Amino acid sequence: MKEITCDIIKDLLPSYVDHICSEDSRHLIEEHIDRCEQCRTRLKLMEGTELTDEQGEQNRITYLRKIKRHYQKGIISLVLLTLMLICGSLLMVYSHALIRSMYIIFPLSLIAAYGLMPDNPLTDRRSKTSGVFAVSSIAVSILMMVYYAVLVFRWQIPAGKAEISPFGIPLHETGPYLEKRLVLMAAAQLGIFVLSNMMIFCGYRIHKSIYGLTLTGFWLTTGYICTLHQMTTVEGLYRLLAVTTVCLIVEGILFSVAAHIFVQKIHLHA
Repeated sequence: MKEITCDIIKDLLPSYVDHICSEDSRHLIEEHIDRCEQCRTRLKLMEGTELTDEQGEQNRITYLRKIKRHYQKGIISLVLLTLMLICGSLLMVYSHALIRSMYIIFPLSLIAAYGLMPDNPLTDRRSKTSGVFAVSSIAVSILMMVYYAVLVFRWQIPAGKAEISPFGIPLHETGPYLEKRLVLMAAAQLGIFVLSNMMIFCGYRIHKSIYGLTLTGFWLTTGYICTLHQMTTVEGLYRLLAVTTVCLIVEGILFSVAAHIFVQKIHLHA
């Protein structure tokens, strides 16, 4: 059976509110509303506006104020979370003693993003931007890993050119060269994360999987920058890269899925 979409439910809601729809339609609507926060919110608003007395209008105003406060808290959460990501990243890059704490702070930031960043329960607008953001985040992460793949697997110093790195620049400039590009990639991931939330605040549907993609890419980039600051030997670089890449990607997948499922269950019981 074809899935009942929100657009179909929206067309049926007026009949449902007026109690003139069929029994089958009523069951379909109620089943959909049980799992869809957006349609549940729309129904509450419609039921409030159906009242003609002063109490009905007051209920509607009160509910809209709650939504406004919801988004105000979301914006504050976004600002605080973004500052936490930036400060935490800088602290780990420049404080070698705290590098291992990244494996704890990273999943906590994922849980915070999924839990604190609000959905827009009233949005009807779809946008291809969600897909563009996801592809951009993946592309930035792949580009970052390609940079390091060149460094790890093609570190060959040609005869007579011992001062040249695999990137075709003086060997002593390899670290700063990579770090500048990694900083730009981390900023790009953080920018996609912030823009995704701003799109939600503006009424567009953005799938929250973008949080897992962008934050995994952000912390993976931070981990790679840390390897530059801690590299003493080529063997040490290989070990740091392997541990950082595997741990952060596995953590990103597991905690993104867990946080997404947990938040969905909370919304269903709200």
